[in-house]
Amino acid sequence: MPTKASLNPDAAKQGGSGGVEAGKYRVKAARTQNIKTDWKPNQLHLVFTLETLGSDGKVVRDEEEKELKASFGEKSLKNFHPGQAKDANDNDPTDQGDAVDATGNTAVVVGDDPFNKSCSALVLMESLKKQGFPKEILDRFYTPDFAGLEFELATYTPKECNDKFGMRLNTKVNKDADGKEINVSYKVAVRWLNPTYLNGVQSSTPAANNNEVPVADESASTDELTKLALQAVVETKKGSSIKSAQALFGFVTNVYAQSGGKTAAIKTKLPAKRLQEVQKRLDDKLWVSGIMAEFGAVGEYDSDGNHTGVYNIPA
Repeated sequence: MPTKASLNPDAAKQGGSGGVEAGKYRVKAARTQNIKTDWKPNQLHLVFTLETLGSDGKVVRDEEEKELKASFGEKSLKNFHPGQAKDANDNDPTDQGDAVDATGNTAVVVGDDPFNKSCSALVLMESLKKQGFPKEILDRFYTPDFAGLEFELATYTPKECNDKFGMRLNTKVNKDADGKEINVSYKVAVRWLNPTYLNGVQSSTPAANNNEVPVADESASTDELTKLALQAVVETKKGSSIKSAQALFGFVTNVYAQSGGKTAAIKTKLPAKRLQEVQKRLDDKLWVSGIMAEFGAVGEYDSDGNHTGVYNIPA
């Protein structure tokens, strides 16, 4: 019996998608699909149907919809097929097979190897995760979860992905059969524009802890809201490390956006319109390091006394 796959890059092994220009988009629908082209064999893809967002953040109605097709790799169908799940918690989805154009709302495991971290679909997911997208949503791999996601898309080289997201992609120059250099690039999310859209998505993963975190009302200051989010991050990351300022940004975005949920670290919903203020407050690294120290996080500093962005949190 096939088992359900996970979209969490942490569960993948280390090893681009093209056609959509850089810009801001809203995911109208998402699916898994086997796609074969004139230059690529049949392989599993994660497909986003995208609506373009204008400078006002609203969908541009006269703009044609686009499809972002992110491959799971040329050999993906040996190990995974599109699957059709009844809902997000269905761990026994129906195998849709390996035929061209077979579609589903998840993927099922039919082989022994995990997804390759270097495939375009997993690189896209890793970039989303770095923006604070919850790992538990990626773990359950249910494509309707992505409907409503708004993000800024960019095209990065493997080196840029490594530098900006801490990935370990191959940066060696590849050549085709004729000896011509192959330019490898990936579509990545460089900003998650609406973290609060997930408030309507129910998580199936238990809370990391049951600690109550103080809550603030609409009149709370930016500093108060930021402190609440930082405290929640420390509580949920006990016994681990935060590797960079970007990782902390993602964790803060996550706990703030998920506030008020049944499994949330912050039990009362915080004002969504204030999230950008909180994110901006994180730019003050000195202030942030002081607050983190208050909550027990031990920061690391370079020889000049500058905070490196790394925090170690005792259990």
